[in-house]
Amino acid sequence: MAIIGMRSDVIQRQGTQQLVWSPDGCLKAYHVGKESLLAKAVYPFAALDAKTGKTAYFTGAVSQTAAGILLTAEAPVLQLGLKVHIKRSADTPFFIIDAEVENRSADRERAIELQFALPLRKDQWNFNSDEIDVQNGAISALPDTAYEELRILVNPRFEMPMSRLPFLAVDNGETGIMLGHPLAQPRFFRYVFQTGTAGSGILKMRVPLGISTDTAKFPGRAGVTFFLGEFDAATHFRGALQQYYRHAPDHFRTHIGYPGAWGLWIQPETMALAGKCGIGFNQREWDLDFSNDPIDALHILRETHRHDLKAMMYAEPWGVFLPFPKNWLQEHKDSSVVMYYDQAPVDAAALKTYVESFRHDLSPTERFPGDLTNDDLYRILQNTAIEINPAGDWRLNCYWPGRFEWGQQRFGDDYGMIIVNSDPELTLPNRQTITFEKARYGFIERCLNGSGEKMDGYYIDSEAYAAGWSECNFRRDHWTVADLPLTYARFPEDGKIHVFQHMALAHNDFLRDIRRRADQSGRCIGSNTWPFAAFLIPYVDFLGCGEFFNKDALPSLADFREFRFLAGQKVVTTMDYVLNFEGNVPVSAEGVEQYMEPRLNMYLQYGIFPGSGNAGDSPEKYELLVPVMEPYAKAIEAINQAGWQANTRSEVTGDGASGILVERWGTDPANGLYFTLRNRGKKTAVIQLRFQPANRAEKKVEIAGAVELLSGATLPVAAEHGVWTIPLEIAPERTILIQCVDENERVLTLK
Repeated sequence: MAIIGMRSDVIQRQGTQQLVWSPDGCLKAYHVGKESLLAKAVYPFAALDAKTGKTAYFTGAVSQTAAGILLTAEAPVLQLGLKVHIKRSADTPFFIIDAEVENRSADRERAIELQFALPLRKDQWNFNSDEIDVQNGAISALPDTAYEELRILVNPRFEMPMSRLPFLAVDNGETGIMLGHPLAQPRFFRYVFQTGTAGSGILKMRVPLGISTDTAKFPGRAGVTFFLGEFDAATHFRGALQQYYRHAPDHFRTHIGYPGAWGLWIQPETMALAGKCGIGFNQREWDLDFSNDPIDALHILRETHRHDLKAMMYAEPWGVFLPFPKNWLQEHKDSSVVMYYDQAPVDAAALKTYVESFRHDLSPTERFPGDLTNDDLYRILQNTAIEINPAGDWRLNCYWPGRFEWGQQRFGDDYGMIIVNSDPELTLPNRQTITFEKARYGFIERCLNGSGEKMDGYYIDSEAYAAGWSECNFRRDHWTVADLPLTYARFPEDGKIHVFQHMALAHNDFLRDIRRRADQSGRCIGSNTWPFAAFLIPYVDFLGCGEFFNKDALPSLADFREFRFLAGQKVVTTMDYVLNFEGNVPVSAEGVEQYMEPRLNMYLQYGIFPGSGNAGDSPEKYELLVPVMEPYAKAIEAINQAGWQANTRSEVTGDGASGILVERWGTDPANGLYFTLRNRGKKTAVIQLRFQPANRAEKKVEIAGAVELLSGATLPVAAEHGVWTIPLEIAPERTILIQCVDENERVLTLK
């Protein structure tokens, strides 16, 4: 960085980028390499007051700091202040931008959308996306078009849109620039590339912030961190993705290797078979196992470890299941409550009265094993239940009649889940108490004392919408301990903007805390994450990418691609109940071949470990699965060990090439080099795979041959000017697995 004179322009450099600021905070120029990309001078920061609809730019003063520059600015018409620290990333060509908005009005709370915009010069811009072009992820941007890819988090009353991936990238064929945000600081970021006429465009970030005097850690303020960076335009989307990983690499690589797939309730008599099918994790409600029969539970745990499976403890930290008297919901229905997924239409006052009945009851609770009392449960709910509206109503959902089964006295009663805030800083007793100290994990720890055994990891069930991930929390005493800003939405029942704590963001506090506990105890973390994977990526070791039940329909390839791109090289695994012969799948070799082999073949494309559950006590079923699952399990483990590569350094040409998906695993044959290719088309594709074995900076790589591993067919390989070509035929809606071998010909054996 260079500062010339007291009131001269401030120039800040990072990589080949250069920002030129005027003394009042106007961005006069943005250079990347030798190119000037900015269409005009601009005040890049602005704010929208959601309640009034007014927008204003921030202007102020730029000064030098030890780390970079500081912009101190204000938008007087909105009564807002702004502080922006811009520093250089140590590891990537990114400017790291920390922005904090301050409310200078007398209002208790504000709903503010912070905006950052770069108007780009007229050019032929490419919008980069994994969805658009299977070759390079780039599409030529059309005039007067908004390019933005959103994931919509649907609440019973409103929608919260956010960018599907944590960055947005554009390039002009020579230069690539991107905006992005760190996953460890979740916000509802929205990125858009808005084109104008004749090739101009605006690269823009928008983030909705709730500002309140009740957020004790940052009263009257709210902030965001994001980055502005460059990437290799020649590699388009893949290059931007690779650059994003370099910013926080630990978030995207495995810390536990690739043990295998996510399995449920695997019994000792099937563990050897489960291992052959690629199951690596045995998730159970171990606290209930030890409560029901501690000797048998310890036997199951020891057998789990003897078969090299990891024992995962189960928890639902986003809600508390509670027993209810039979027909309680029917007697207290409230038709005015909006139904959504499993939300129960119950009278809120009746719910609170029922919870009050547990007060001063010192008998053991029927919900959890151990010494947790009903009075403990009452206090936990009183402290942690979220309030879904300003009236203070709690949310009850996942209500099932006649299904309570944990206790004896209440066996067969109804039960339902009350949504809670899992923030470990809430006043005790809280979810920390219930999860770690008394029930669930704490109870298991006490049962294992002196046994010589330990649990390998925590499994956190997201419960998705059903457990309030998309819910809002108006409870102001919770805001006082919040580490993340509030947000806002317009509520249809009154048409007004309301500020609240969104639970998809608030759960970040729990995730950080459990990651800390896992690291201290040498454990791993798994979670079922869809569709909120982005918020969990920094904390989990395996990513559960959904649960599937329909034998007649394959899961979404686009969703799987999104999971792989979000997870990087971490373990990604499903819970596919079809693999348990559910849904009228014939329990036969023919049934396996017809319904299950196509699923396994599709999972191979993105290295997804095919998990299964509830078949763990049936050796007969597993024996049918082994012949088809074992080869895929070996293949998926091998390509993950080689390492998924964001940049495939490849292209596909020929008849049907436009329908081919390509992923690369590994960098050289000696350490494993594989390609998975899937034909999305309806006819056989006759193509050529052309690829570069290594970057120019890497050592020269020689390839002696190639094998399609599922069929065992040997493939011809030709090289010219450092580019290798393999001719291929791929049947419709099938994935093939190519291994490139060196002169030692170490071919992977699947069968």
